[in-house]
Amino acid sequence: MKLLDEAFRITFDDKNADVKVSDVPVILMSKKTFGMIHKELVSVLGRKGESLLYHAGYEAGRQGVATMKKWWDFRNKEEIIEAYKKQFPRFGWLCLDSIEEDMDKKEVKIITHNNFESRQYQKNSDDPVCYFIRGYLCGFVEVAFELEALRCDEVSCEAKGNDHCEFLMKPMFW
Repeated sequence: MKLLDEAFRITFDDKNADVKVSDVPVILMSKKTFGMIHKELVSVLGRKGESLLYHAGYEAGRQGVATMKKWWDFRNKEEIIEAYKKQFPRFGWLCLDSIEEDMDKKEVKIITHNNFESRQYQKNSDDPVCYFIRGYLCGFVEVAFELEALRCDEVSCEAKGNDHCEFLMKPMFW
């Protein structure tokens, strides 16, 4: 398995306004800017805005794991998890505290803190707000754990004043 620094190299092409991380085109955006976009989507579109963020995150999570598998020679899901524990904070997304799995129930619980999505609300939200991250983690778990048709509930959220965000993935259909 490659080291994180081997896989993540950033390049700039100022002439073409192009930034790449390991040959993947990216944009650099402040957390404050993303937070404003997030709040406006939810404010203007309501549940549709929440759904848009969730589904975008879900697809990004599935594709992210597939891309990481190409970069590294993962032997098992534990190696994928360890890589993501390093990737998430490096990209400024979140700190991944724990992943607990109950394969009998086909459930996975993920606990995070310093989530970029919840921090914009400064503990002033009545509801969980991590729609994109919730979707991303669901897509991530489906691919990394080779599970299908999961749903993800955010049962604790820093935006509400909780100490951490907690996500529970379980089968969509019991």
